[in-house]
Amino acid sequence: IFGLSDPESVATGTVNSTANKNNISLAANGDTSLCDTGVCDGSGSGTARSITLRSTSFNSFQGFIFADGDITSETDTSNLTGDFSIMVEGAQMAFINVRNGVTIKDMGVTSIDQIGTADETGYQTFAHGVLGHSYVFKLPNNTYAVIEIISLTAGGGGFGGTAMFRYKYQPNGTRQF
Repeated sequence: IFGLSDPESVATGTVNSTANKNNISLAANGDTSLCDTGVCDGSGSGTARSITLRSTSFNSFQGFIFADGDITSETDTSNLTGDFSIMVEGAQMAFINVRNGVTIKDMGVTSIDQIGTADETGYQTFAHGVLGHSYVFKLPNNTYAVIEIISLTAGGGGFGGTAMFRYKYQPNGTRQF
């Protein structure tokens, strides 16, 4: 795909080859996936995207919405507008808060590329984010997402800094990534 000067005017969906090979799918948020058989419906591994969230204090931090890739401005951990938020505590740990209806599961030290299926059970409403760990999210609309913390940078003061993640979002309701 070449550069676009008017990307909001481009249709999204899936293009299928007649031989069901090298099908490409383009989502509304710009994510693409490629599958070699059948329809690219997001039921297999898709392309991981990267995001960086910042926090400056307990009352000023960013959140993220998986469905549209939006970064949100947050001020209250008990009333998040994003699916989750991050508050960096240091170079090795952060607090991951989730909005009402979202749950999270720590998958330990593993790459999101190694997570093919989200578990059905074992989710919590809060997690200590640890550098190198991956986390699966179960969202209220029965969709799933996974993140991998690849960088934590303390920015001084309590809860200040940046957190960089790789993520995948599964919009079709299956637990496969």
